[in-house]
Amino acid sequence: MFGEPYMVWHDGPDFSGLRDEWKRDPEALLDLLFEGMAEDDALAAESLSELEPAPTGEVAARVIAKLKEHLQTSGPSATTQIARTLFRLTGSTEWVEPIVQVLDSSVHWSNRIDAAIALRDFPPGDVGRAALLRNVQADDYLVRYHSATTLLRWAGVTAQLEDDDALFSLIVKDEDPAAWAKVASALAAR
Repeated sequence: MFGEPYMVWHDGPDFSGLRDEWKRDPEALLDLLFEGMAEDDALAAESLSELEPAPTGEVAARVIAKLKEHLQTSGPSATTQIARTLFRLTGSTEWVEPIVQVLDSSVHWSNRIDAAIALRDFPPGDVGRAALLRNVQADDYLVRYHSATTLLRWAGVTAQLEDDDALFSLIVKDEDPAAWAKVASALAAR
């Protein structure tokens, strides 16, 4: 439904088939997406925010309730996507907290970079900002990189991090917490 698996992983899912199915049989599609969430499928959770037209009324309430239910038991990847979807559907920034928990955790770096990237959907706030500044100083390069990139986006910078030679030369240094602290300080000032 979402495209060839490698392309879904690399470029993101194609939601056109999902949207067609939503128009054809919304109840059956919701059942499938809820089943996917029960299996800790982050794409199922993301799909719930990509439905067009968006669910309304009782259907929207059911979707939000199901997302909240699964958030309690989901793994890190699904947690990030469920919280992101809840934000998209409700507009409430309270959903930044579960994403920050994933970002600040010791789970695999791939889950943590997804959390840093997901924060770009949220408006800048103290909780997310503090977590991103902490993770600009993480041991994993990609966690540092994506945390810094999200902070730059929040500051209104559209250029790539690698375009800023001063910051990029510090963030790529392995095993150099003093360099990472300089990046955090510079980004905090922006």
